[in-house]
Parts: sequence; structure tokens; C-alpha cells
Amino acid sequence: MPTLGQAYVQIVPSAEGISNSISDVLSGPADKAGQESGKKFGSSFGGIMKTGLKTAALGLGAAAAAGTAALGKSIADVSQYGDHVDKMSQKIGMSRSGFQKWDYVLQRAGTSIDSMAPVMKKLSTEAVKNSDAFQELGLSQEEVANMSQEELFGATIEALSGMEEGAERTALASKLLGKGATELAPLLNGGTDAIKEQMEMAERYGMVMSDDAVKASADFVDAQTTLQGAMTGFKNRVSAEFLPAATDVVNGIAKMFAGDTSGFDDIKNGIGKVVSDIIGKVPDFLSAGAELMGN
Repeated sequence: MPTLGQAYVQIVPSAEGISNSISDVLSGPADKAGQESGKKFGSSFGGIMKTGLKTAALGLGAAAAAGTAALGKSIADVSQYGDHVDKMSQKIGMSRSGFQKWDYVLQRAGTSIDSMAPVMKKLSTEAVKNSDAFQELGLSQEEVANMSQEELFGATIEALSGMEEGAERTALASKLLGKGATELAPLLNGGTDAIKEQMEMAERYGMVMSDDAVKASADFVDAQTTLQGAMTGFKNRVSAEFLPAATDVVNGIAKMFAGDTSGFDDIKNGIGKVVSDIIGKVPDFLSAGAELMGN
């Protein structure tokens, strides 16, 4: 199947030939008496087709450009989100998949996974201390000790969600989750079934990027950062080489303002150095460009 670009290239040149063919076909069979009117009609109709085909080709070109721009924006947006998932999931101690599912669940409760870092820290602290609050939730010390950070968070939320709303639950939530317990109140009030259903919805509706997609996003953002650093380094190196010459020019201007005409020579020498430096760099630029085109 041809691409939009190929279609554009093929349609425009052929429009002229098609319009001429239509003109010939429609005017050819006409008898001598109606030959002139047949030619006029054929030429007119062919012109309409030619204009229509060129307009369609231009539309395809515009669509191709718009599609390319949209694809570029989509790649940027997805890579930024995937990189965020990669970095934040590590910071709060969750899997990439779990991070995304909990993010959806917490958004439904009016908060976000990004605000859970203090909660996860508090929960870990209480686990290390073997807090009695876990036992009150029905979680033994052995179970807590063998759980990952993500599993511990899920088990704690599930146990708290299964309790009746009231002072006892509030006290336990505050002890295990710290100040974040207030943020999580709507989530706990929704109950365990609602949390499980929303987790499944996140998976079912394609809200969860695969580990490979998240890694690819993080790699892409890292590559962008490397490129930006390389460009900054290149700019710094080139600029540094021009600094001595630029200094002569600036000093010369300062002398001229002070009434010292010798500053003119400094300016002239500085400009000469700049030109010389640029000429000296041309072979390097040409060589780099040729190597890039060759690859």
C-alpha cells in the first residue's frame, strides 16, 4: 500500500495526463458539426478533474504533515508518561504495572499515586517496627515481613477498607499511613470490591503500559537527555574557542568609548580571529555532515 507521500507524488504529475485524456475522449467522437462544442466540453471537464485531483493530492499532503505532527506529539506524550511511571514506581517501591493500576484507583478517589511517597515511607517504618496495628488488621508479623512494599500497601488498604467507618479505623489508618490517611479516606469508604473492580478496569481498558513499553519510554527520554547534553557540550566547546577573539572585540569597543583609538585595532584583530576560527572549523563541519549523510 503506498504511503500518503507516495500518493501525492503520483497523483500530481498524472493529473495533467488524465485531464488531457478526458478531453481527447470526449471531443474525439464528435462529428464535424459538433466537434468544436465537444472539444470545449472535454477540455472543461478535464480541467475540473485536473483541479479536483490536485486538490485531493494537496489534501493528502496536508494530512500526511498533520499525521506526522500528531505522531510526534503522541510519542513525546507517551514517552514522558512512561518515564514518569518508571521513575516514580521505583521511588515508592511498586511494580510498573501496580503503580499504574493504583494511580487510576487513587485518581477515582480524588488523589494520585504521586502523593503516596510519604504514605509508603510511613508504612515501611511501621512494618520495620512490627507495629501492633498490623495485627489488629489481621496481618501477622511473619506475613508483613515477607511482603513487598506494594503487597503491604495493598493488604493494608484492603484490610482498612473492610472495616466499618469509625474511630477505630481512623486511628489504625493514621497510625499506619500517617497524614496520608486523610487523603485515602474516600478510597477506604468505597470498600474492597470497588478497589478490585477499578483495578480490573485499568487493565481491561488498556490504561496499563507493559513493562517493555515503560522501559522503551524511559530509554527514549534518556536518549533525549543525552542528545541535549551533547548539544550543550558542543555549543560550549565552540563558544569557548571564540571567547579570546570576542574578548579582543569587547576590549576594543571599551577603549573606543574611552577615547582610545587603539581600540580599533583590537576590534579589527578580534574580528579577524573570529573569521579565521570559522574558516578553520569549516572542514570539520563538512566532514561531520558527509559522515552523517553517508550513514
